[in-house]
Amino acid sequence: MTRECVRWGGAALLIGMAPLTMSGCTGLEPAALGAAVSGAQTGVTLLSDTEVWSYELAEFDDVVVAVQAAADTLSLRKLNERDDQEDRYWVYYRFQDWRKVVVEVKRETPTVTSINVDVKSNHERGMAGMFLRQVFDELREADAYLDEIEASRSAVGLGGR
Repeated sequence: MTRECVRWGGAALLIGMAPLTMSGCTGLEPAALGAAVSGAQTGVTLLSDTEVWSYELAEFDDVVVAVQAAADTLSLRKLNERDDQEDRYWVYYRFQDWRKVVVEVKRETPTVTSINVDVKSNHERGMAGMFLRQVFDELREADAYLDEIEASRSAVGLGGR
């Protein structure tokens, strides 16, 4: 087999696999994927069929406020809320008649907070991405993202905000 055959065979394999990496393997359509990821300011965003998770360089209390502001902006109706744990906050919202958004905010470290948005239905994936994007916008507007130097100082006990 010549080098040319190997080169063209590899290219054909990559081109043939491209559709698998575009939307089917993520479980989200490209629009929802783009909405969730492009809004991220400092964090890492992970996706599944009905959920979007993000790990953000922001303090827990700031993220909780941003989640509440995002729900207000999107006109979601609060069904239930649990904030009985110091490092976790759950809230359940309703949109339209029966569709639900479940949000969990968790303090991972003093400077890293995770956000999990679950819409419980594959048909409502776009709402998870839109909600998370709105949370990112609220965090940015509140100037709640920590910069790396500030986060490092806080993590080693030298203060922070």
